Amino acid sequence: FVSMNFGNINIKVPSAFNPVEEKEGIYVTSGPNASISVTDAMEVELLPSEWDESLASESLDMLFGATYSNMELAAFEGDVNMNGNTAVYYGFYGTNTNGEDRLVQIVLLYNDDLTEQYLVSFIHSADDEFYTPELSLEIINSITLASEAQNLAN
Repeated sequence: FVSMNFGNINIKVPSAFNPVEEKEGIYVTSGPNASISVTDAMEVELLPSEWDESLASESLDMLFGATYSNMELAAFEGDVNMNGNTAVYYGFYGTNTNGEDRLVQIVLLYNDDLTEQYLVSFIHSADDEFYTPELSLEIINSITLASEAQNLAN
C-alpha cells in the first residue's frame, strides 16, 4: 500500500494504482479494474445525522443515474467516525454503460466544523477477486482529511 494525496484527502491504495491527477476539481487515480475519485471541498447540504438509508437510496439515481443502471443499495452507515472525522458511507451495485457490473462505494467525509464535505468514490468490478472485502475495507478506512481543512468556520 502507498499513501496518495487527493487534495486535502489522503488514502492508502494498492501500489498498482496510477498517480493522482486533478481534473476540474476532482482528483482521480485508477488501478486494475478500479478507480478512486475525490471531489474538492463542497458546501454541506445535509448534515451526517440527517442521512438515512432511504435518502442514500434516493440519491443514487440523481448522482449516478447517467452512468449506472440496475442500481441496488448494498450497504449504508450514517454518521460514523472515520479517523476523527464524521462521515456517511454507502455502497451500491450497478451496471455501467459498458454492461459491466460494478461495486461503487461512497464516503461523504465532513470537516471538523461540518462546514465542508468531500465525496470519495471507490469503484471496481463487482466480481474482481483482487478487491476482497478486506482490501476494500483497508482502502476505505484509510481515508483521512488534512488538518488545515478541519476548522473553516469564521
